[in-house]
Amino acid sequence: MEGVEPVHGQAFFTLSVDDTFSQILVFDYYDPGRYYYRLLEDENGYRREMDRLLKNMNSLLSEEVILVNGERLSAEALTINLDFRGWLRAR
Repeated sequence: MEGVEPVHGQAFFTLSVDDTFSQILVFDYYDPGRYYYRLLEDENGYRREMDRLLKNMNSLLSEEVILVNGERLSAEALTINLDFRGWLRAR
């Protein structure tokens, strides 16, 4: 992961009719060494990295204090996906 740097993040929130909050987080990274791109050709490496990222996200969420209308709630990341924006040239 050397050289991989976060450059931007966005969050989208929804609230369902049964009062369930959902959030989609999108992070963009500068990845000049194509670390993440190369994972697409390594199924085991991809799975390990997604599991690691999910574990790290849930660790961070466990430290968050989330209050809704004064009531403390907990959060859990359920899935993580690796997608790419735009077009990638083959090297």
